[in-house]
Amino acid sequence: MYLHSKHTGEAARKVAADSQPFGMGLAQFDEVETVEVWVTSVKDPGEDRTEFRAFNKAEKPVAVRSVAGY
Repeated sequence: MYLHSKHTGEAARKVAADSQPFGMGLAQFDEVETVEVWVTSVKDPGEDRTEFRAFNKAEKPVAVRSVAGY
């Protein structure tokens, strides 16, 4: 997997709130400060997937969501 994009502040909260497969679909996202979007490449073994990783201001993980594809 590789880091596809990184969002901070209001942009991160929008990704956290957006419904899957375009976001995390979180019901509560106020504490989210950063969202990283990790994706597989065609060279990676197994199924393709996208993983959203949300962090708070202290850079602690608060949620992880995966969706099939990229």
